[in-house]
Amino acid sequence: MPGVPSGKGCAACRKQKKKCDQGKPACSRCTRLRIECVGSGEQRYTFKNQSVAVTAAGSSQAISIPTQAIAPAPTPSNAMTLAASGFMSALQVTDIRYDLSIYGAFFKEIPRRMGTNDALDASVYALTKASSSVRTHQVSPELYDSYSYALKMLRVCLDDPEKTRSSETLCAIYLLMILQGWIGKRDDQCPNHGEVMAYLLNAAVPNKWEGQFESDLLVTLTIIAIMESFFNPKIRLEPWLLIFPEHFGPRSAPSDMSVIESLKIRALARVPEFLQHPSLYWNEIRVYYQQLQADTATMRTVHTSIQNAFHSPDTPGSALHILRRHHVRYSTAYGIVLCIAIILNAVICSYEPTISLAHESAIFVDIVIDLAEQASQYRPLGSSSMPLFLMAALAVTDDLAKRTHVERVLLEYQNDFSSARWIDMSSWLRSKLADHRFDCSLNYLQ
Repeated sequence: MPGVPSGKGCAACRKQKKKCDQGKPACSRCTRLRIECVGSGEQRYTFKNQSVAVTAAGSSQAISIPTQAIAPAPTPSNAMTLAASGFMSALQVTDIRYDLSIYGAFFKEIPRRMGTNDALDASVYALTKASSSVRTHQVSPELYDSYSYALKMLRVCLDDPEKTRSSETLCAIYLLMILQGWIGKRDDQCPNHGEVMAYLLNAAVPNKWEGQFESDLLVTLTIIAIMESFFNPKIRLEPWLLIFPEHFGPRSAPSDMSVIESLKIRALARVPEFLQHPSLYWNEIRVYYQQLQADTATMRTVHTSIQNAFHSPDTPGSALHILRRHHVRYSTAYGIVLCIAIILNAVICSYEPTISLAHESAIFVDIVIDLAEQASQYRPLGSSSMPLFLMAALAVTDDLAKRTHVERVLLEYQNDFSSARWIDMSSWLRSKLADHRFDCSLNYLQ
């Protein structure tokens, strides 16, 4: 099976059967289309079967015997090493639509943590199996079996007091939470991983984790728990968040997000309290909302500059991949700030009927819609945070045309994750805000 030289065109041109000029760092076609150029100018080989002619003794007739490559001896392995290897392969995916690292910078450290926690090992295996189903939209019975087994191993770990408080168990819950969103069904009776995660966060923090893996994991899950608590009142986070160490944070946070005060953990931690008991925190709500107003203005300027870079002829094709990753991360951060601003805007208007912030709310909703439509190019994984922001926008919008627009975009996203209940969750938030308005109107009349 010898190698026969093949073309040197890039992957995109070869796939479309177009002639590639093999330019560096990107061919002219990829540069013109503003797509990633991979393999331009690299020599490839096509392997073909070869037959060896052998003449039998006493005969002039040649016998054709196909040659076979000798397979190397398999490397000794077990279930854990196979799961770790598969997960590492999944992490090599550079297409941001299917890039697992979008869920946390600590993902690349997970394989080193395997082998000591059965729940983590089983969760990694199930998530790796599911990563291919996200592309194909086909879920095999084997994948459901691996998910069920991971849940079983999690229950075993939660029965162990020592493992309950470990970072590995907390990471396993996060992976299962992601997996449930990928392959679950609307009528599944699955455990609410968000509530369990919040419970374990409260139990885990006193351990005073100091490692970078623990720090990144803690920050990621804390932000997720805070955002989920907006739509799930059963999620309760303890007051330790109010003294959250400022040195904790993702190691790769962009410098242009470090100045966003409203995104800091200590600030975000107050929002659930604001929503549960707005009358008790009225002054703090007003101060935080003013900070949100300033931060949205700052972030809008930065986000516009990122968009302009996409359309600039001076941006090389080779830089577009890095620019896309930055766009995804900044859009997520921007969406979080807008989501909170939208909700608190509604709370303030409920408690102070004389204050008119409707115009500002409409602007925030329009920006969220724009963000979600731009991020659609990164579906399904690269834009997985956008439905949360759309739910907030839908909950506060009374304009019929705009509600229809938001619902349409939200349903497009729901095509990626059939188990999502985003419309229902938005309706719950809308009713919660309506209750605030009713209570406030009674107080106002009194």
